[in-house]
Order: sequence, then structure tokens, then C-alpha cells
Amino acid sequence: MKLHIEIPEGTDEIFNLLREGGYLCANHPDEKHSTLYRRCRSYETGLSKYFAVSGLNLVCENDFYYFEDLNEGDAESPEVEKKLKAYLPFINFHIVLTKILNYVQPGTIFTLAEIEQNILDNISLSSMYKKNDRDSIRKEIEKDVKLFVSNGYLYRTSSSSEQYIVLSSFNRLLDFLSLIEVESVKEVKEEMQKEIEIDEAKEEEDANE
Repeated sequence: MKLHIEIPEGTDEIFNLLREGGYLCANHPDEKHSTLYRRCRSYETGLSKYFAVSGLNLVCENDFYYFEDLNEGDAESPEVEKKLKAYLPFINFHIVLTKILNYVQPGTIFTLAEIEQNILDNISLSSMYKKNDRDSIRKEIEKDVKLFVSNGYLYRTSSSSEQYIVLSSFNRLLDFLSLIEVESVKEVKEEMQKEIEIDEAKEEEDANE
């Protein structure tokens, strides 16, 4: 089948980034990323047809692109529970950011030092971490931020000041979190805890044999 469409240079890079669950964001500070976003915007129609041949749905929402998960809208799909489990690690730190920065949205800029100091000064926030000492909280913050960065929701703009910017793709996370019912989160957390306990018991049993 011949496709009479126009696709840009760098289509392979766009595909590889989105295929791995990444995002192309309008407000990403990196020039190469911005170039790919602009190409995707300029050739959106052609790229949509091109990727559709492989069964991939290119979606643009709130100034960011991603490949749609076809199972996401199916409430009965086991993929929904997998997705919920995948998003659980983001919930607590999103709460922390919201309490400290009041309102987190694409374009919001913050530093690790700012987050750290606010947590140390706030008993309810510091109690969300396993230990309340500065070193352990700092490590937990760095771990949380690294998770957000690796999933394409934050970008480190300055290594010297450890400054980060919230990317357009953050809206995708907010949309999903807004759909999560508290009871569903509790149920999944309890299920995950049971799985951990079963694994630990099995490891202990194997070690004693």
C-alpha cells in the first residue's frame, strides 16, 4: 500500500521517543526536543496516518504529543489496574508539590532546595516520609523527582541550582490522577502490600530450606 503523505526528517526519533511512552512537549527547554515537537506539529496529519498503519494513535493534548493507550478507556481491561499501579508512585510527591507550590501546572519552576526546606518546615509534609531527618528526606525528594523526570513530566533546567520545570505532559498525569477514586487507590495499595508480604515470606522460606 502506497501512502501519499509527507513526513518530516527525524520521524524515526519521534517514533522512538513516543513508542517508549514518552512525550513531545511544547515547553521543553531542550532545542532538539523542541525541534521534534515543531516537526510533529507541522506534519501532524501525515504522521498520524503514517503511525496509524502500525496501529498507533498519535494524540495531541494541551501542547504535547503521545501515543494513545488503546486499553485506557476500557474500565474492564486489566490494563487499567496496571496503569493505576504504575501511577501510584506519583501520587504522594504530587501532593507534596501541590502543598508547597499551591498550584502545579506546565511552566512551574522549582528547585530541590525549595522543596526540601518547605518539607522540613512543615510537620505534616515531613511525616509523609519514612524518616524526618534532612539526609533521608533529601534522598527521597531526589528519588521522586528522578521518577518524574524519567517519565517525561519534569525537565532539569539547571544542574548548578538543581532547578526543574514542569512540562506540558504533566497535564496527562493530572488528568489520570483526577479519575482515581480514593478507595481504588487504597485497594490497589493493599493488594500490592499483600504481594510484597507473600514475596518476603517466600524468600524467607527459601532461605531456611
